[in-house]
Amino acid sequence: VGKDKQVENRGRDGERKYAEDVTREKAERMDGTVTPSAFQILLLGDGNFSFSLALALKIIRLHHEDEAERKLSLEEVGVPCDLRGEDFRITATSFDSAEELEFKYGDWPSIRDHLEKFPQVELQHGINAWELPKHFPGRTFDLIIWNHPHLGVEDFRLHRFLMAHFFHSTAQCLRSGTGAVTVSVVSGQDERWQIVTQAGYSKLRLRRRSVFHTAHWPGYVCKRNMTGRSFKNIATKRHVGQDM
Repeated sequence: VGKDKQVENRGRDGERKYAEDVTREKAERMDGTVTPSAFQILLLGDGNFSFSLALALKIIRLHHEDEAERKLSLEEVGVPCDLRGEDFRITATSFDSAEELEFKYGDWPSIRDHLEKFPQVELQHGINAWELPKHFPGRTFDLIIWNHPHLGVEDFRLHRFLMAHFFHSTAQCLRSGTGAVTVSVVSGQDERWQIVTQAGYSKLRLRRRSVFHTAHWPGYVCKRNMTGRSFKNIATKRHVGQDM
């Protein structure tokens, strides 16, 4: 236990130092604006934002992990494995308001404090995945990720409707020609919700299908937006749709 605690402390020190360094660089070179060449990532419905934090830490290499494992896990979600700290921007969002997050998730304040150390991460609340052009007028993203979308009821027809509107919304906010969407679902939902078919209506095609390894994302706990309950499934799959 003592050894693990030392590793954790070193990681936090490195995180703080890196954030300070990048803040200075941003003031000198970026002046508060987004670098045009930065890889733009939009995370939707992230519950307590634990995946946003896990992704930021993985890109910046603040976790002590095997490089091959890091590469595999980033490829699973569609993130280039050669990104450096200054090469990306994460817009992390929740459907819940900031007040609702305080009520639902006891770990939210700690996660928020960690994320706010990184100038590459922007937090937004009350974001509806159906209305992305409204929330982000004029903005495009290289990658849009939605982990475990769910309406809180087990109705495949409603979820097909949800996915159709979601893909229509994302198609308007993807970088032309190269933008991609990653959706993670529990095994079986992909067929019941006809995810590939719904994406096709918005001229998105399936690029690849892969298994999502939860163990590759330390600290990430998937939670339903409606209730805050956590759930895991070893057969969770990820689907990546690409602009046609």
